[in-house]
Amino acid sequence: MAPLLKRVRKLLPLWKQVLRSTRNLEALFADGEVKPSLLHGDLWNGNMAGSPMGQPPALFDPAAYFGHSEAEFGMAWCADFDEKFWQGYRSIMPEAPGFRKRQPLYEAYHKLNHYCLFQESRYLSSAEALLKKLL
Repeated sequence: MAPLLKRVRKLLPLWKQVLRSTRNLEALFADGEVKPSLLHGDLWNGNMAGSPMGQPPALFDPAAYFGHSEAEFGMAWCADFDEKFWQGYRSIMPEAPGFRKRQPLYEAYHKLNHYCLFQESRYLSSAEALLKKLL
């Protein structure tokens, strides 16, 4: 565990830069009020399945919590959401003006989590690149 934490800690100076440049993340959320939503929490294609006879897809294995609705899509990199999905979702929940600025934050969280779970360096380097986008 110690080597893992040592590698994650190398991101601490970068994280402090992100906090300074975003006024403790406030600048990322200046486009509106965040209203908590019930989230699946682990939404990726491994936790979705089709249903018979044209029924809506089934979602399973949740890690449910209340959070910003956009946080759900921090796992979009491994969810294979197609254009039809996004059109349907955005017809119900339009994209907020600041979503694209915030998206790297949500994705970095999941990449760091994957690094801690699987200890593959690609997740750590990806999280670092995502945090740099927030500067």
